[in-house]
Amino acid sequence: MARILTIANQKGGVAKTTTTLTLGAALAELGERVLLVDLDPQACLTFSCGVDPDGLELSLHDMFVRRKSASQVIVNLENFDLLPANIDLAGSEMHLLTKTGREHALARALMPARRHYDTILIDCPPSLGVLTINALTAANEVFIP
Repeated sequence: MARILTIANQKGGVAKTTTTLTLGAALAELGERVLLVDLDPQACLTFSCGVDPDGLELSLHDMFVRRKSASQVIVNLENFDLLPANIDLAGSEMHLLTKTGREHALARALMPARRHYDTILIDCPPSLGVLTINALTAANEVFIP
């Protein structure tokens, strides 16, 4: 069962995305099976991994709103896997606000994928909204850059 590490800070520009990407790459280089989760609608982690957010068929938004499984949304990259984001994720926040148990949506969505990875790293948006609350709820550990 994978450990889940959330990288969070409500301030922007503190290297949340850079930390997520470099830590994920380092762990993958050490032989760990790593999943990166881009929970920021700005999709900087997705873009930094070489994936065009605007060209995605499925994203995290589809997991939250259309109930797609993580395995359907995951993008396999050379050294690690990515649950990508795009601007549609901003709409997921509004959708989640209407749901009971909304703070557990990400944890539930990641549960089947946890057995396939050693570490799951979650990159958060620069706010303390429902997406960040989901990341904190899903995490075993939190890193605050």
